[in-house]
Amino acid sequence: MAPPPPESRGVRAPADSPAAPGRVLPSPRPGIDGGAPRRAALVIGNGAYRSITPLRNPANDAQDMCDALRRQGFQTQCHQDLASREDFRRVLRQFSAQLGPGSVALMYYAGHGVQRGGRNFLLPTGIAPAAADDVERDSLPMDEVYALLRESLPELSIVILDACRDDPFADPRGARHPRGLAREEPPRGSVLVYATAPGGAAADGSGRNGLFTKHLLAEIDKPGPQIGQMLHNVARAVELEARTRYGTDQVPYRSFSYTGAFCFNSCDEDRIADQMEQLRRQSQAAAQRIRELESQASGGRGGEIEALQTRLRELGEKSAQLETLRQRIAALEREAREREQEKVDMVRKEQERRSRPTFVPTF
Repeated sequence: MAPPPPESRGVRAPADSPAAPGRVLPSPRPGIDGGAPRRAALVIGNGAYRSITPLRNPANDAQDMCDALRRQGFQTQCHQDLASREDFRRVLRQFSAQLGPGSVALMYYAGHGVQRGGRNFLLPTGIAPAAADDVERDSLPMDEVYALLRESLPELSIVILDACRDDPFADPRGARHPRGLAREEPPRGSVLVYATAPGGAAADGSGRNGLFTKHLLAEIDKPGPQIGQMLHNVARAVELEARTRYGTDQVPYRSFSYTGAFCFNSCDEDRIADQMEQLRRQSQAAAQRIRELESQASGGRGGEIEALQTRLRELGEKSAQLETLRQRIAALEREAREREQEKVDMVRKEQERRSRPTFVPTF
């Protein structure tokens, strides 16, 4: 792969700043009323690896993800090229310290990641293991990320890993570790997303961003679907481009243990609810005006009353149409979640089938 590109736009703290392991983009958004922010994000892009294959896109992926999340109201901590396991831990502690009950916590990581013994590890840019066992010692286990999120008690945790690449380390013992990331079940109240299926490798893409992150960025700013449908849209776009442009199979993996409603941009349901509230207020105003006119002794107001009554009927019909639309959207969201779960279950069953040992009878 080509070496990482020069730093992209944005102001970063110096790499040797004691407050900034790696390069940092401070967030301009304060918390609400000085307390825990309603939406908080930690974004990490590791591409400038020193002893293993450098990656071209994570610097751009992280920068663009930071910009997109800030546009959607996230108080965002953005870091690039964390060199050590302790650097990872430090920024994670800083991130978890600002979370609280009721918040939405999002972690996005682009860079190298590997699995060892069914556990996933994120690789710092300074990693240079002398032995296979050093990978686990010098990398950040995802277990620690989930533990910190559980302790912080956010209402929703979203973990997005664009780290599904081939294992960059050769095992001197000749054993082959599975490529990509291992399947994990996220803690209750969370959503876990991989750039591709567990055990698979993701395409880097040929443009500014990796294939998965390119389509994720395209969806984040769109108002409308809840997170389940939004990620489904991302997966379909990634699958189509991977097949038609790169001749590979890549379907992002999504695992949900969250039953609430969340949209990065305004939800369809939110907009419908706003419109229904406006119609309710207009109906109340029209009804009040009719009562006022009917209570007046002077004549000549029959035409106005009739017009208001017609308006009331029209508002009632619009409210009924919006309620039908709301119910339809809710049904589609439900169907989409069920399809997603069926797909996840099918992949899980197939992987379990493949992992079973094959017994050859002996005579």
